[in-house]
Amino acid sequence: MAGAAKSITDTINAEGTDGDREGAAAIKAKAATYASLTDIVLDFNPDVTVAEKLLLIGAYFQSSPAEVAARLAEVTAVAARLYAVWTWEDRTGVPAEKRTRATQLREGIASLGPVFVKMAQTLSTRPDVIGTEAATSLTVLQDQMSPFSSEDAYNNIRDELNYQGPIAPGDKTWTGADVRPLYKTLSELPVAAASIGQVYKGQLWDGSDVAVKVQRPGVLRQIALDLHIARMGLQWLEESGLNGATDLPNIVDRVGSGIFQELDYRLEAQNADDFRRSLRFMDFLFVPRHFAEKTGQRVLTQEWIYGRPMKALTDAEQFRMVQMGVECSSAQLFRTGLVHADPHEGNMLYTDDGKLALLDFGLICRVNNAQQEAMAGCILNVLNRDWMELIDNLRIIEMLPEVPQTWVNTKTGVKADYTDRGEGGWEDVDDSTFREAFRVCLDGDDPAKKLTNFTELVVDLTKLSTAWRFNLPPYMVFIIRSLTTLDFCAVRTGANMYELAAPTALFRAMAPKTARG
Repeated sequence: MAGAAKSITDTINAEGTDGDREGAAAIKAKAATYASLTDIVLDFNPDVTVAEKLLLIGAYFQSSPAEVAARLAEVTAVAARLYAVWTWEDRTGVPAEKRTRATQLREGIASLGPVFVKMAQTLSTRPDVIGTEAATSLTVLQDQMSPFSSEDAYNNIRDELNYQGPIAPGDKTWTGADVRPLYKTLSELPVAAASIGQVYKGQLWDGSDVAVKVQRPGVLRQIALDLHIARMGLQWLEESGLNGATDLPNIVDRVGSGIFQELDYRLEAQNADDFRRSLRFMDFLFVPRHFAEKTGQRVLTQEWIYGRPMKALTDAEQFRMVQMGVECSSAQLFRTGLVHADPHEGNMLYTDDGKLALLDFGLICRVNNAQQEAMAGCILNVLNRDWMELIDNLRIIEMLPEVPQTWVNTKTGVKADYTDRGEGGWEDVDDSTFREAFRVCLDGDDPAKKLTNFTELVVDLTKLSTAWRFNLPPYMVFIIRSLTTLDFCAVRTGANMYELAAPTALFRAMAPKTARG
C-alpha cells in the first residue's frame, strides 16, 4: 500500500493527467483566473465540465502539497486497514455469520467523510467493479457525522447572511450592539447532523416555525481536496491494470457533479421550488418553502415540517406512505423528468395531516423525454415479461451498449461465467447470443417466475453484468439508488412497486412525446 500511495502522489504532482505540459499550463492559467477555491467549486457554467473542474481544483492544490500528502496518508491508512481485514477473513476462512468486514468497511468509509461515502454509495451499484459482497454491504451506508459546535454554526449564519447582531436570544457569539436577534428562537443544539451540514429548529418573528440548515465549516475545501485525491487515486488504479474497469475516474466525476451542487444551498432552494411546481398536480405531496432573505450559499431557512419517519408509523400508514412515494417517483420518472435523487428514509416524512413530505433537494437529476418513455416501458416490460423489449429500452436509457460485449479472460480465452470475470477484456458478440443469455437469466429455471420488486431485477442484471457489458450513465446512478431505497420500503409493507408504478407508466406509454413512443 505504501508503494501505491507513492505512485498516487506522483500522479497528483504530475503536470497534467496525460503528461501534456501545455495542457497542464493551460489548466493552471485558467485556475489562476478564479479568486478562490470557492469560486472554482461553485462555478456552475455549463461550459465547465466536472472533469475540467477537478483539474482546476488539482491545479489549485499544487500550491499546498503538504495538505494533499497529509490527507492522502489518512485515506491510505484507512484503505490499508480495510484491505487487510477483508483479505484476512478470506484467507482464514472466517464463516460468513462471524465476518465483521462488511461492518468495518462501512464504518471506515463513513469516517472519511461525504466524498468517500457518496463514492461508496455509487460503487454499491457496480458489483462488477468491487464484487457482490462489498456492493451489498455498501447499499445501507448512510451519511452520518458528529455535529459541529453551535458557536461555529452561529458565526457561519452571521457571516453568510451579513447580519450584524445576535442570531438568536442568548447568542454568546455576539458582543456588539444590543439589537433584535435574527431569529425569534433557535434550538441550542442541532436536531440533525450530516457530513455537509446540520439542522436547527427555530422560529421567525412572524411566528413561522422553520428549519435552519447550516453548512459545516471548511467542508467545501475538504470536499474539493478529497475529490482531487480520489480521482487521481482511481486514475492510478485504472492505469495500473489492477482492476478490469475502464471508467473508474468517471465515478468521481459523477459524485462531484452532485456534491458540488449540494454545497450551494441557494441551488437547493431553487430545486425545491422547481420540484414543487413540476408536481403541483399531486395534492398529497408537501415540499417546504424557503425564506429567501434568510437563505444563502451556506445557510438555508425553510418551513418546518411536522411529521413522522416511516419507522414511527403504523402498518397502514407505512403502506399509504409507500403508495404515495411510488406514485410520486413514477410521476418524476415518467411525466416531469425532474427527479429527487436522494430520497432515503430520512428525507421522507408522513405529515400530521397524512401527506408525503420530501426534504433535501440538494441533489436533483433531469431525465429527457426519450429516457422517460423508455423507463416507463421498462416497468411495463417487467410486468409483461417482455425481455426483448426490455433490452431495447435499456439501450435507450444507455445501460446497454448497442453492440453486445462479453468478458473474455486474456490468459485462457474463456468467456466469463456469472461469478468471476478474472483478468481480461470486452469482445463484441452477436445480438441474438446476448438476447438468449438475457432471457435465460431473467427467467431462470421457471418461465413463470414473477419479479415482485425492483431489487430482484437489480440482482438479475447484476448477475448479467459480470459476464456482459453494462453501462451506468451518471443520471442512472441516482435513479437506481432512489428506486432501491423506495423498493426497500415497499418490500417491508408487502407492496409491489411495479404494480403501484404501472398506472403512471401506462399513462406515459399511451401519451408519448417522441417519435419512437
